[in-house]
Amino acid sequence: MRIGSLVIAPLIFPLLACSASEASPGENPDSAASGTAIGSTSTDAAGDAQLTPEAGDTAMAVAGASAESAAITTAGASDDDLFRTAGFSRTARGWEKCEDPGSVAYAPGEVAQRGDFNGDGRPDAVIYEGSTACAGMTGNVYTLLSQQPDGAWKVIDERIGLPRFLATKGAGGWPDIEVGGPGFCFPVLRWNGSEYALNRREYEGKPCS
Repeated sequence: MRIGSLVIAPLIFPLLACSASEASPGENPDSAASGTAIGSTSTDAAGDAQLTPEAGDTAMAVAGASAESAAITTAGASDDDLFRTAGFSRTARGWEKCEDPGSVAYAPGEVAQRGDFNGDGRPDAVIYEGSTACAGMTGNVYTLLSQQPDGAWKVIDERIGLPRFLATKGAGGWPDIEVGGPGFCFPVLRWNGSEYALNRREYEGKPCS
């Protein structure tokens, strides 16, 4: 048995050394094997989050949102409560507000996303309603709502356009909103404490006029 151990040991040590050399110093072997960074995400070229009105694929994210804020996405009022707060009425087609005459492209109101967009610990939501009759070539009206300290919901902003939430912020932590539509120069709104007002115009992150 002693002779066997003397023969096997020289064979084991090179194998161990070879395995250790496959990972560079300080590297996590599990990470090296997977080749994927845990928790990595994809963003657009400007690093901002965009909300697009595509059926089944609406999404909103606010740049820099904390994990704690993101966890609030299921809190707050029911969809019906949000529609009523925003002034919608239930019809045979669904929740409506713009009184579309029946255009083929009409899409009744939908709660596109819930979340804590300004980081105050209370839920917020965005409603979309699609209509070229009411919104022209842009074809979309959005309504941004926020839950107040007393638990009631309030309309923060409502207008024609495709909202793009930027990394820059206004009062109370609310993100600036680029309101997209036809063309190549879009208004950027900033929350001033009482309303979203025009702050500047941009296209692909650059000033324009």
